[in-house]
Amino acid sequence: MKLTIGQKYYDTSGDDMVAIDLKSLPKGEVFKRKVNAKKVYTKESYNRKDSWGPANWVCGDHDDIGRAVYLKPSTIVLTGFCY
Repeated sequence: MKLTIGQKYYDTSGDDMVAIDLKSLPKGEVFKRKVNAKKVYTKESYNRKDSWGPANWVCGDHDDIGRAVYLKPSTIVLTGFCY
């Protein structure tokens, strides 16, 4: 399912979430990447574009401090759910 910015989505438990792009989400906020995802991530630090790769946000797994994903600022994520 392709997410649309500003649209509300509901997961299987009836929790409502709003889709926004990652660059609009405040630092330290939690989010999900898919509607029925079990993993919750925290937006952490920003890496500027350099010779090793493009600009991206470091997003840590909320349950596992040793795991992180690197996402483009334009990535659409879901926030506003009860956690």
